[in-house]
Amino acid sequence: DLYAVFITNGRTSEDNGYVFNYIFPNLKNERAFATFVDQINQRKLYNTGVDIKPTDKLITLSTCTYEFEEARLVVVGRMIRKGESESIDASKVRINSNPRYPQAWYDKKGLNNPYSGYSKWLPET
Repeated sequence: DLYAVFITNGRTSEDNGYVFNYIFPNLKNERAFATFVDQINQRKLYNTGVDIKPTDKLITLSTCTYEFEEARLVVVGRMIRKGESESIDASKVRINSNPRYPQAWYDKKGLNNPYSGYSKWLPET
């Protein structure tokens, strides 16, 4: 199931010295997992109606995109759980009206970054 799609940066220069670390194999505990999910939720372009749990197997894919220099498009999915339908319910998908983008995205659009004062999250491993 598709959990999230978001745009992030590949270099610290595009986001005030920060790169969101969306790829790592293990988190220390469920609290660390919850803070990671919160970071994804801030950034995701759509709410898909899919949830993720610490016990889920996740896959993260990224590719280049051209919103700004060194931009990345990231897709996070999870393995379908036992007994869960393989069909997609597109009626649950909603656009996130205010996703968190890297500073370079706001600069290119000539917008103020509403997340500029937020902390620079690092994973607890």
